[in-house]
Amino acid sequence: MTMHNHVDVRHYMAALLMSLLGFFAPWAAYIQLAVGVTPVTFVAGSLLVFWMVVTITRGKFRRPDLADWAASMLLAIIGLSVTWSINSNNWLYYLFYYMLCFATFYVAKAFLRSPRIWKWVVLGFIFGSGFAMTLIGPAESEWGEVLERQSIEGLNSNYVAYVLAGTVSLIFVYAIRFSISLKQWFLVCIFTLLVTYSLTLLGTRSAIASIFLLVVWVFASRFPGRFLLIAIFCAAGSSLFLISLGLLDSIMVLFDVMWADRETGDLSGRLLIWPMARNYISEMPLLGIGAGAFILENPMEMGAHNIILTMLLEAGAIGLVLFMTIVLVSVFPSLRKRASKSSRFAAGAFLCYWTPIALTGHWELAIGSWLILAMHVAVISGDGGNEGRCAT
Repeated sequence: MTMHNHVDVRHYMAALLMSLLGFFAPWAAYIQLAVGVTPVTFVAGSLLVFWMVVTITRGKFRRPDLADWAASMLLAIIGLSVTWSINSNNWLYYLFYYMLCFATFYVAKAFLRSPRIWKWVVLGFIFGSGFAMTLIGPAESEWGEVLERQSIEGLNSNYVAYVLAGTVSLIFVYAIRFSISLKQWFLVCIFTLLVTYSLTLLGTRSAIASIFLLVVWVFASRFPGRFLLIAIFCAAGSSLFLISLGLLDSIMVLFDVMWADRETGDLSGRLLIWPMARNYISEMPLLGIGAGAFILENPMEMGAHNIILTMLLEAGAIGLVLFMTIVLVSVFPSLRKRASKSSRFAAGAFLCYWTPIALTGHWELAIGSWLILAMHVAVISGDGGNEGRCAT
């Protein structure tokens, strides 16, 4: 339904919490405040508790949509997977993060009720990303050797890069949705160049590809109609499933060669880990081998680095259907005939940002990523004839 521009104090409090989550997401995900508590998990948990308090005191409950029901069922499968997992040592950690990710997605959609709140959260991501970029520096191996890829100390370079790319996507959505001035576009371009430079330092190729596709989409989206967006849907879906089936491995080698300074011949182990993942999936295709089990069982001790393979491993074919339901239901309103320009742009922007990361990385356990999805959904599902509102 369409949300109104009027907000009360409770929504401002929620806006503050979501802005803090956007600020911490790029650089504070692994800072341990206590056992299992980081700034990101603390704020996400606080947001969930605050929503529960507001819901109880007001006596109103946001009706879950199909994406929320799919997330709940996927969480149930992940929880139950401890009973059939081939290695359950990581199960509780994965269950905890999936719960916070899905809760953040649900609660954020409930509170993103106005353009003002939406802008505040975007600003949180912008300031957080700007601060994160100042922290990027040379990294050393455990043997004291300086690595080619830079990083933020104690953080996975890819995780930082994915949030930076998501922030650029949100900025582009903001620019199109609110028809910013030429001077503001200049600032957007400067920020995008800074992010792109930071991504080259981090060496995360999928995030760089996301930025490239986002820039292309800014210009391509000027063409009227929904056919280009449908083409993006088809390209994203087909590439995801073709890679998961192993039909594009030879083409992905070319992607490895494009960055000569990082060329390994196997896409940093992905072309080796994907066949292993497919073998494990073939053993338990329906329900998977259990949440967090694959990284403990394979000799390379790394994740599947592909969202389709990851879901098949952790929750099987049933889990994959549920996960894809979340994504498809979230972006589907943009394909309606009466969908607004900003709705279609937001859907295309999310797919341009998300697809390269989903193809070769891990997106599913990052709380900030689910907030970014909720931010896109808030624009996608708005009333088609009302460009100035944000709906959930």
